Amino acid sequence: MEELKRQREVQERANETITAQLEQLVLTAPRSEVPSPPPDIPPAAPESASPSREPRLPPPPGTFLRPAAVSKEPETILPASCLTTTLTWEVEATVRRLQATQPDPGGGPPGRMFVPDQARAAVLAWGHDSNLACHPGARRTLEFIRRQFWWPAMGKDVRAIPLPKLPSAKETAVLMLEHVFRTHGLPTDLVSDRGPQFTSGFWRAFCTLIGATGSPSATDD
Repeated sequence: MEELKRQREVQERANETITAQLEQLVLTAPRSEVPSPPPDIPPAAPESASPSREPRLPPPPGTFLRPAAVSKEPETILPASCLTTTLTWEVEATVRRLQATQPDPGGGPPGRMFVPDQARAAVLAWGHDSNLACHPGARRTLEFIRRQFWWPAMGKDVRAIPLPKLPSAKETAVLMLEHVFRTHGLPTDLVSDRGPQFTSGFWRAFCTLIGATGSPSATDD
């Protein structure tokens, strides 16, 4: 019994010695340091919570959104060095000159030039015989003239006579007497193209009898 008691005491002292040594090792052990970031890299800032945004709703039906203003100037076809101007015709100067004796009565289409009585023959010739028109026929002649000019009942001055075939010089003279001269009177000059009925001897004799001159158009040369 004494032997067992002595061995137990030895064992307890040994355990106390081991425990004291372990505590000493823990107290004297170096602390582990957390590595700091390099000096040239600043530490990351903590993320701030973004403010909550309400969802954008679509516009109600029937609402038109105005497009954003474009600061860039539009490109032009012609360079700035080119000078452009409006196109005018010589017949317009004739019309303006005669408006001094017969002014615009009003009531015409906007943007159209009123044609006095004495200038209508020149306007009709411009709308039918000029190089720009090239004998377009009665309907298209009237449409062409109405783009720039107007006068009361101008449709009656641009007539189309339906014919079954190309008339001869004598038939043309009869048509002129029945459909033109009877309404507008005898002319002082007849401008025509260079068709055979207008270059024949009969047509020249006819113009001489009525006291008019024949002027073949130069647009067909």
